[in-house]
Amino acid sequence: MSDIYDLMAEEARQSFFQLKNMTAMLDSKALGVVTADAFVFSVFASISSPLSNKLFYVPLVLIIISFFSLLASVWPRHSLRQFSEDTIKNYGTLDSKTALAKIAANYADLELKQYKIYKNKFNWFLAGLILMVLAMASEMVIFAYITFDP
Repeated sequence: MSDIYDLMAEEARQSFFQLKNMTAMLDSKALGVVTADAFVFSVFASISSPLSNKLFYVPLVLIIISFFSLLASVWPRHSLRQFSEDTIKNYGTLDSKTALAKIAANYADLELKQYKIYKNKFNWFLAGLILMVLAMASEMVIFAYITFDP
């Protein structure tokens, strides 16, 4: 039967890797939205006769800002991990319970640092997504104006 130290170490390790996987999924979603951003930009930029109104350029500016926000979201951050060589050097001479407790504490520290990276990426992703939605809504207004303007 496992003791509490084995359970702590395993729980800390699983939590860290789950957060690492969530960060990777956020990156892939942001890349998908970057692709959608590029598509929205190309569709709107294909309008042959821009309005004399300066409101025509609002969606373009929003899309460009959204694009850069999403790029900030997927920009690589420092990768965190616990190296096996360091684990052996730091914990190999300790008794098993002390070593497992320190490994669990190390993973908990890595998880906290990874959460800060995830939160930063998520904030940039959310800003880019909101800007893209605003750009698409303003594009629809402009398309409606072009369509129904006498």
